[in-house]
Amino acid sequence: MPEDETILPGQNCRGRDLSGRDLSGCNLQGVDFTEASLTGANLARADLRGSLLVGAALNNANLTEAQLDGADLSAAQARRTNFRKASLAAVVASHTTNLGGANFFQAVLTRAKLSKARMKGVNLEQADLSGANLAGTQLVGANLERAILTGACLDAAVLTGANLNFASLKGASVVNAVLERISAKEADLQGALFLGRSNLSNADLQGSNFTGCNLTEANLDSANLTGANLAGAVLALARLNSAALRQANLARANLQGADLQGSYLVRANLAGAQLQNARLRRAQLKGANLAGAQLQNARLTGVDLSHANLVEADLSGVHLKGGDLRYADLQAAELPDALLTRANLTGTRLDGANLQSARLIGANLTAASLTSANLQQAHLTGACLVGAQLNQARLDDAILLRAQMNDASLVGCRLVGADLSRAYLSGANFSDAHMQQAELRAAHMLGVRLRDAQLDEAYLNRAYLTDADLTAASLRGANLCSAELTRTQIEAAQLTAALPSNNPGITAHRLRRLHEWQEQLLSRAEEPDDAAALSDLAHHQETLEAEQERQITEFSSDLEDRMLDTDGLLSVCDDLLSAFDEMLDDNLQANGHCEDHLRNCRRVLAVMTDECEKSRQLILSHHEGLKTIFEMASDGEMEIDDWDAVEMSLEILDFNQRNCCLISHISLLNSCFWQWLNPYPFSESAAEPEG
Repeated sequence: MPEDETILPGQNCRGRDLSGRDLSGCNLQGVDFTEASLTGANLARADLRGSLLVGAALNNANLTEAQLDGADLSAAQARRTNFRKASLAAVVASHTTNLGGANFFQAVLTRAKLSKARMKGVNLEQADLSGANLAGTQLVGANLERAILTGACLDAAVLTGANLNFASLKGASVVNAVLERISAKEADLQGALFLGRSNLSNADLQGSNFTGCNLTEANLDSANLTGANLAGAVLALARLNSAALRQANLARANLQGADLQGSYLVRANLAGAQLQNARLRRAQLKGANLAGAQLQNARLTGVDLSHANLVEADLSGVHLKGGDLRYADLQAAELPDALLTRANLTGTRLDGANLQSARLIGANLTAASLTSANLQQAHLTGACLVGAQLNQARLDDAILLRAQMNDASLVGCRLVGADLSRAYLSGANFSDAHMQQAELRAAHMLGVRLRDAQLDEAYLNRAYLTDADLTAASLRGANLCSAELTRTQIEAAQLTAALPSNNPGITAHRLRRLHEWQEQLLSRAEEPDDAAALSDLAHHQETLEAEQERQITEFSSDLEDRMLDTDGLLSVCDDLLSAFDEMLDDNLQANGHCEDHLRNCRRVLAVMTDECEKSRQLILSHHEGLKTIFEMASDGEMEIDDWDAVEMSLEILDFNQRNCCLISHISLLNSCFWQWLNPYPFSESAAEPEG
């Protein structure tokens, strides 16, 4: 075609070679350029509305500010073509259309049909793609900075590494889109639909707006969502492993079943968020706001929730094993059946929280505030509650074995049926506490305050109550066998039917008093005017018999426990002796230094074994004898002179109890021996005994 030939609107230019032609500003409406060659042509400001460019070659052509509304670009080749500020509203493209590297800066592509088109590396900066169909389109590495994609369809589109910074995707559909490693800083994705496991892994989404977005099952692993707004977003079953969500807004977001393991949520806002069954193992939530959040059955093992706000949050059944909750605010939070084993709750506020049946084994609650908290049936074995505030708390049937509660405040709390055996309670304040039927066996209660406390039928046998204050306390039916009551204040205490301490001096005195009361009642019963004495006598007789039976049972059980401990200790000794002998036999060639160590250790152990056997024999020899003495006392067959025999037996037993501390020495020897042995290559047959 001659270069000076004018092309008229609607003209047929099918297959013509117009390469390099200057057609700038021409009116080319409706022209048929099917399979025409316009490579390098100048079509700046040309009017190509409604034209047919099917299969046309437009590579490197200049279409700056051209009008292409409604044009058909199916199968067109427009690589590196310049569409700067061009209007391509409702333009049509096909899966064979190649627009790779084209420049659409500030171009208008509203309602464009670009489904499955190849647009790799295309520049769409500030372009208007509102309502455009980009489903399945290849936009790898494309520049969409500040582009408008409101209501656009990007389903299954591939935008790997694309730049969407400050872009607007309000209400856009991004179902099954590949958005891996994209950058969408401060992009507006409000109301966008990301259903179908959209891949946003490693994407940079800092400050982006995802308000109300549906990101169900989306992949956001390692994505950067720092400061992003995800308020009300649906992220159910989404993957956010190691995602950065620092100061992100996730208020009221739906994260049910989401995987947030290792995610960084420091100071994030998750108020009212739904996190049921979410996985947050090793997540960083320091200072996060989770007020009113739903975290039922969430997995929070090893999570950092220090200084977090969890007021009125529901953490029922959560797994917080080893979690860090230092100084967190959990007031009125729901934590029933929660797993908090070895969790750090130092200084945490749990006032009014529900921790019923929670497992807090070995947890650190130092200086924690648990005023009016519900800890009924909670398991706190070995927990540290030093200086904790538990005023008015409910701990009925709780297990606090070996718990450290020194200087804790439990004024007015309920501990009915609680087990505080071997607990460390020195300096604790239990004033006005309800501790009926509580287990306080061998508890360390030096200087403990129990003023006006209710300890009816409590078990305080072998408890250490030196300098304790039991003023006006009620101990009706309490068991104080072997309790240490030196300098204990018991003014106005109610001790009716209480079993006395049976350590030397106290047991004899208490048993004397029991029979003195009985004699007084018998004297009163003989007087005709004292009819009530007969009733009191019958009641006292029943009480005395019940008390004596309980005392014999308790004493026998104590002796049996000691016997079992001693038998177990002898078994350990036997195993260790066998191990020493075996190693000495197998290693006669070892150097003299090692052999001397072995023989010295064995010699010390042999002495300890002999002492342990003596302790065992002492227990055995006094077991039946002491039972007989107590049975005689219950039948009233003992004379006052016989109490010397009771005191002597109890002194021997007390000496034997001190002997039982050999177990700690032998355990230490066992541990030190094996640590010492490890560096030396002795025979493999010399294995550590199970004991």
